[in-house]
Amino acid sequence: MPGPSPVRERRSVPESPSQTTPSEPVRHRRCPDPRERARRLARNTLLVAFGIVFLLWTVVVMATLTERRMAIESARVEADNLSAAFAEQVRQVMRSTVSTMDLLEQRMRIEGKDFDLLDWARQIPELAAPTIQGSIIGPDGKLIASTLMPEQKPVEGSLIGPDGKVVASTSEPSPAPIDLSDRPHFRIHIQNPHYGIYIGQPVLGRVSKRVTIQVSKRLESATGAFLGVLVFSLDPEQLTTLHRDVDLGAHGVMVLAGTDGVIRARFGRMIPKEPMPEIVSLAGTPFFTAGGGAAHATYITPSKVDGIDRLFSRRRVEGYPLVASVGLALDEVFIPADRHALELAGISIAATIILLVGAGMLAVQIRSRAEQEASLAAANVELAESKARAESANEAKSRFLANMSHELRTPLNAIIGLSQVMRDQLLGALPKRYLSYAENITGSGEHLLGIINDVLDISRIEAGKIVLDERVFDVADLVRGSLPAISPQATQRGISLALDLAPDLPPIRGDENRLRQVLLNLLSNAVKFTPGGGSIRIEAHLERNGSLSIAVIDTGIGMAPDEIEIALQRFRQVDDGMSKRFGGAGLGLPIAKELLAMHGGSLEIASALGAGTAARMRLPASRVATAAEMAALQSA
Repeated sequence: MPGPSPVRERRSVPESPSQTTPSEPVRHRRCPDPRERARRLARNTLLVAFGIVFLLWTVVVMATLTERRMAIESARVEADNLSAAFAEQVRQVMRSTVSTMDLLEQRMRIEGKDFDLLDWARQIPELAAPTIQGSIIGPDGKLIASTLMPEQKPVEGSLIGPDGKVVASTSEPSPAPIDLSDRPHFRIHIQNPHYGIYIGQPVLGRVSKRVTIQVSKRLESATGAFLGVLVFSLDPEQLTTLHRDVDLGAHGVMVLAGTDGVIRARFGRMIPKEPMPEIVSLAGTPFFTAGGGAAHATYITPSKVDGIDRLFSRRRVEGYPLVASVGLALDEVFIPADRHALELAGISIAATIILLVGAGMLAVQIRSRAEQEASLAAANVELAESKARAESANEAKSRFLANMSHELRTPLNAIIGLSQVMRDQLLGALPKRYLSYAENITGSGEHLLGIINDVLDISRIEAGKIVLDERVFDVADLVRGSLPAISPQATQRGISLALDLAPDLPPIRGDENRLRQVLLNLLSNAVKFTPGGGSIRIEAHLERNGSLSIAVIDTGIGMAPDEIEIALQRFRQVDDGMSKRFGGAGLGLPIAKELLAMHGGSLEIASALGAGTAARMRLPASRVATAAEMAALQSA
């Protein structure tokens, strides 16, 4: 039986490796190792994290240092203001004291021996205060008079004569002479008659029994004779109220010293009130040397008294040989800054831990991903190599099949042609026995040629070398033109053929020869698997969605659902018994399915054992010819 008409194909011969130019080097793109890339990325991640931590702590340190500098500046301003107020308060007290002394000196010159210090103490507010003691020491160093009244006790006013004995006292109208000639505030006026106002060191009063600061002045008659020394004993607590009004902190101090370097008074919350404070000299310390001995200076130094680091602001008391100083403890100055620094440090520690832990986890994740990528890359390489080997093997198989098919078809065509000549007795009559041989040779050769053609087609399909030769043609002509190829076999086996073609079948666009090959495969299978006396019906119509359906329905032996799956696979048949009984290579349905797929269509098989088979080939609506294509076909 003649096979399908030949199909025009474009053959592309792959270039064999031997045809490549030897001089062209094969360039392989070098892919970086994922593990090495991950190590670099993890290292860079950790470096960035450590860099951020370094910057964070640099900012914290700089912020802390800045806050400490600001705290120092703020404390410097505060200390300057306090020292100015301290010096002003001391100046006011000293000015009031000196004014009172001048007034008393004038009254004494006027009243002479009738001057009553106790009576004047009741009239002058300064002397009436319980914090100031006035005394007059005679020329011999004895206490002459004092403002220390019986009802007050802490206040004393005295007049010391030229001999250093108390001449008058407010403690009693006629006090017993007390020798004060050894006191510095008396001796300074004997040794230096022009000394003026003397502000002495703190001493324990022999009359008041209290620690006081002695302010003394020389008394002279109108003729210049030495009459004694007027002494005002000041309670240090009354020199200023600043230490009670302002919080200097636990270790803040206020210091009043003379220009001789000796501390006159020292105030502070932690300074104990001793019966007689220790005499401390600040001569040669920054108290005097800071600022080059200027009237005002600010400096930081450990205290000579208790060793505590303080910021001091020192300034001279205008008009008097005194220096006032306010010292703020550095530990207390830095408390707000240190507290804020601790808060920043806590936040920074938490941020550092979070950042480093996060960076470490990210580095671990990066390395883990790199390991996965490396494994995946290795698997991809293996897969690519396997695919290349499979493609190479498939290509080699296709080349082999193509070559073998060509090598087999050439002698096979000669065998078929010569056997047909013998069968048809074109060269003369042959014995009946030889005619039977010739028919068997022709049938077997045509069967073998069909198998070879199928193998060649499937190899071309796998290699993608089949190109559709599309044109517009009539579907009814396609169906009717395919029947003569199977009619002799069907008639011989008593199988009836029927056509059921819709009258309005439109032309379609496609490869007519390949679609005829599909239809012939379906018809051949139907004839092969339908017993004698059966029937085969060919239907063709348009479906509702516009697609074209061509079905071959037989009353053959049928197939089970799982057998349909096997029948659609290449080189597979339902069972060996059937393969031996009906023959074939098992490529008819797979080739039909592939060719329909190339047209965008599909092959559907519906079958049941003993109930026949319906093989339906569907072509999409896009394959139905347009009106212009129909007109062109009709005109042709």
